[in-house]
Amino acid sequence: MASYAASIRSVPWTPSQGLLLFVLPWIILPVGLIINVSIAANFIPSLRGFMNALGSGDPAAAFALVLVDAVGSMALIWYFLRKYKVGLSSLGVRSFSIGKALWYLVLLFVSFGVLITAADILVKLIYPGFNPAEPQTNEFISSPSSLSLWALVLIPPIIEEAVFRGFLFPAFAKRYGVVIGAMISSLLFAVAHLQLNVSIYTFILGLLLCFLYVRLGSIIPGIGIHMLNNYLAYMALNQQ
Repeated sequence: MASYAASIRSVPWTPSQGLLLFVLPWIILPVGLIINVSIAANFIPSLRGFMNALGSGDPAAAFALVLVDAVGSMALIWYFLRKYKVGLSSLGVRSFSIGKALWYLVLLFVSFGVLITAADILVKLIYPGFNPAEPQTNEFISSPSSLSLWALVLIPPIIEEAVFRGFLFPAFAKRYGVVIGAMISSLLFAVAHLQLNVSIYTFILGLLLCFLYVRLGSIIPGIGIHMLNNYLAYMALNQQ
């Protein structure tokens, strides 16, 4: 691809450390937290109330898990940056050309529409019961508020771009090449969303954001696009 591919592949961390960043904060930490709080709730009434709220889909309780993912991810990234004595620029937090970013924004918008349509048709052929229009379900969709905006539009794009494009993508690209690295990191990005039609959508978005990172050498435009995407999806779902 572009000249930035070499610098992206020069990160000091490894694919196994990338997998650790995915598994620990995104799976082990929240699951372990829920298990431990469930046990402790048998003895601490306030925790019992938290578990009941979480089970009933209370947005405030669910937001606690969003923060666990976010804090856990950024703490582990900070650890690896300190371990290898590198700065945020290794994570893709760099300046970029606004003119080029606007051009690629148009290209990504067109490509995204074409690829999503093709993917939906292909999956429908393989799995006739697939519903590409199935609404995304989570605790924040049905309760528009400032908390929902933080949980869906503001926090996830920053954390997810740092994790999946800034850390995982370079780690796998370093070992397997840019194309395979983009596919692996985007697949993990899709798995994290736990709903088939949303996972297909996010897999393609992840590939395009990896492409954008390679072309611009920065994850900052990807954060902006990710925020815009989440905001538009959030508004559309709340108008249904």
